[in-house]
Amino acid sequence: MRNHRLIGLLYTCTLVCVLAHPYVASGQWNLWSEKSLSVVSEELPQKREALVEVVFVLDTTSSMSGLIDAAKQNIWAIATNLAKGAPAPRLRIGLVAYRDRGDIYETKVFDLTEDMDQIYASLMELNAAGGGDGPESVNRALAASLQQIHWSSPAGVQGEPVYQTVFLIGDAPPHMDYANEVRYPEILRWATAKGIVVNTLQAGNDPVTRQFWQEIAALSQGQYLQVSHNVHRVRTSTPFDAELARLGRSLESARLYFGAPEVIEELDRKAAVSNRIKEHSPTADLAKRAEFNLTAAGKINAHGNRDLIEMIDARAMKLEDVAEEELPAALRLVKPSARERLVVERIRERRKLEQQIELLARERRQYLEQKLAPETREATLNNQLHQVIKQQAGKRGLHYHEELVL
Repeated sequence: MRNHRLIGLLYTCTLVCVLAHPYVASGQWNLWSEKSLSVVSEELPQKREALVEVVFVLDTTSSMSGLIDAAKQNIWAIATNLAKGAPAPRLRIGLVAYRDRGDIYETKVFDLTEDMDQIYASLMELNAAGGGDGPESVNRALAASLQQIHWSSPAGVQGEPVYQTVFLIGDAPPHMDYANEVRYPEILRWATAKGIVVNTLQAGNDPVTRQFWQEIAALSQGQYLQVSHNVHRVRTSTPFDAELARLGRSLESARLYFGAPEVIEELDRKAAVSNRIKEHSPTADLAKRAEFNLTAAGKINAHGNRDLIEMIDARAMKLEDVAEEELPAALRLVKPSARERLVVERIRERRKLEQQIELLARERRQYLEQKLAPETREATLNNQLHQVIKQQAGKRGLHYHEELVL
């Protein structure tokens, strides 16, 4: 009798899967019910270093054009400020763009990554469109920031500080009338259980949005912020930008990738993205990117984790540790006796470039401190985010100074 029951149960489960498959494949099956919601996490390699993970959940409807422009102008400075924690953290940033049902997309998810070039490229592709009819798919976007983003498991950080947060940025309230959709109170319970803080930043001053944004922040022990739609009008270009951009390009040209052919192929794809950024981005953005690439997190972005010059300079490996077939082409083409000299020359060249960038970046910051009135600096998107991060990360053992990169 027990065997018959087991066979019957297996048959029923198989039938349900077969019948459900077309709906799941077509997107008609609702995967966002409360029972299906869970936080995706992954184990980090065992490393003794602090960890910062930030996901920006950004409304990309028409009225948000000013904030989207501000995000594009500030992303490198925001990343630099995040990377300057003490102890220096491993930094991963993700992005969820959202609109509403019936728009060209409801959500677009860009997973957490240490590759800031990829995040910048993804952000630059976003444009404001759609919307205009009040509430947006805020619940769906918040759920995506947990369900489709691969957060690291703090267990993999071995007792070092961990700060994980979401910034919900928008100007319209959530739809609370969509059936079979998990709503933000349940989503925030999941976030809190995983130690993820959800902050809200309201663009404009709509009172209905303010009520929801304040409640969302409060339910996750986060903080509510409000900025003008015109926050993007604060310009931070300087006379130092062109030279900083040039030095940044020179710094990256000094790298030497090593590894198996498939590893080099992947790194070449990353380099292609970086090259497009350097060719098409505003000079001010490239100046900020050069400063970011000096930080520990920035070096991963600029050089990856297979740059021979960086690893030898950091004493993480020796030249003789690399197999002949995995050496960079520039080293394979010279005699073994000359390879050490070439590497030393590249290290000296890189250190000199890093010193020049650091000096110019400091002069750039001093210039902006004198150029911008204190109230203007305080109103910038970058400063608003920095103050929240500094306070919340400090409670987790990760400390940030008052100095602000703009």
